[in-house]
Amino acid sequence: MRLIAIVTDLHLGDDFPRANNVDAAKRWNIIFEDIKKRNVNQIVINGDIGDRPSNFVFFNELKYTGIPFTLTLGNHDFYDEAIKYFYRNNPNNDLELYYAEEDEETLFIYLDSLTGTISKNQYDWLATQLRSPKKIFIFIHHPILPVPTIVDTLYPLTNREEIVNLLFQHTGPITICCGHYHIEHDQTVGNVRQLVTPAASVQIQQDDKEVIIDTTKFGYRLLLLRNNVIQTDVIWFEND
Repeated sequence: MRLIAIVTDLHLGDDFPRANNVDAAKRWNIIFEDIKKRNVNQIVINGDIGDRPSNFVFFNELKYTGIPFTLTLGNHDFYDEAIKYFYRNNPNNDLELYYAEEDEETLFIYLDSLTGTISKNQYDWLATQLRSPKKIFIFIHHPILPVPTIVDTLYPLTNREEIVNLLFQHTGPITICCGHYHIEHDQTVGNVRQLVTPAASVQIQQDDKEVIIDTTKFGYRLLLLRNNVIQTDVIWFEND
């Protein structure tokens, strides 16, 4: 059994939550305290941590707990800042943070979408990883499958079509865990299931015409892997 907490879009120190009268650090602390009570095996930070000064405090908090954590980078992150606190060997570690970890049954792939695209080097590496016969989990900040929301129109992963085609060629099931859109969403297309985790800061209503900010709730996702079954639940908090 493996219990994973997925946290995304914290935006610590960023103007975005502050402009909407939200204390992003306070919301992260509420989430963090809840996670520590649940005996999770791993925390996945799925991108958009916050400004540079916030990284120092954030990563030291994580390390202090002793809970193993992994990281993907989002479009509001800084590669050179993040690798001060989190480093993994990967084929292109001077430019991007992508890597894989595995256990006896599952391959966990972590992609870097900081630039809003997947580079050719990263794409070729992903294609090699997908030759594995194990169950596949992909953690990436940007959703890969389209989602019916205005943010998907405005700020999508720019080369997602070729990534989708690559995933559809895989013979086994693939689970994508992502964020970026500040919504909760769960969909399955073919062999691919995509779980969009809501933001730890503020939400954006799932509307296809305009960006509507919802400051009333924030949350994170729990992912339980047990006996070849995936169970997931979003933990919501209202106000703070």
